[in-house]
Order: sequence, then C-alpha cells, then structure tokens
Amino acid sequence: MENGFTAGIEFEDPNTVLWTEAKRQRHLGAESAVFYFFNPGNAEVLVKVLNGCAINQHWRVYSAPATDIRYRVAAWPPNRAGTRWTSARAFPGSTAGFTWVSAITDLKAFGC
Repeated sequence: MENGFTAGIEFEDPNTVLWTEAKRQRHLGAESAVFYFFNPGNAEVLVKVLNGCAINQHWRVYSAPATDIRYRVAAWPPNRAGTRWTSARAFPGSTAGFTWVSAITDLKAFGC
C-alpha cells in the first residue's frame, strides 16, 4: 500500500482444505486493496489500513468479504521489524440456507 503498510490474505481452499495465499487483484489507492482467491476477475476481500492517528492515535485495519470462504488478514507497518497484526475469521456460519463470513474492524490495530 502507498501508506507504507503491507497487507496480505490467506484463505482456506475448500477443495484442498489447505491455507493458500490470496493474490492482489487491484490496488485502490494509498490505503486499500482488493484480493482474489481463484480468478482475477472475481474480487473476494477488500482490505484497508487507515490512518486514524488524529482521531484515536492508532492506525485502523478493516476488511470486507465478498465471499463465504474462511480467510485471515495480516498487516505489517513500515520500519517495524517483527511487528505484525493479524485477524482470522471464524468458520462461516449458516442460518436458513445463508452462509456468512463477517468483516474485520480493528480501530486500534497499530499505535501511531
């Protein structure tokens, strides 16, 4: 990302049940990117690392899934060796024929 952070996603491939690295489909600007799992024409997850330092003295991490596949997000700040933020989504839940995977919102992912 242009803000200096690095973000990545791994997903649990439903065919192999192995964790696999997602690929970046599109860079949307300084703070966000879209990732895909199998086909570059099929967006799966949006990830955004937002500077909230003026508001709460923290960088924020968000993800928004457009999938029912289990995934986890990792982010690394610039020039902070060994510092990593990660969040995993629980197994998708289902209710009355619907399957869902929830979004990630961390308003205090990294201190400023």
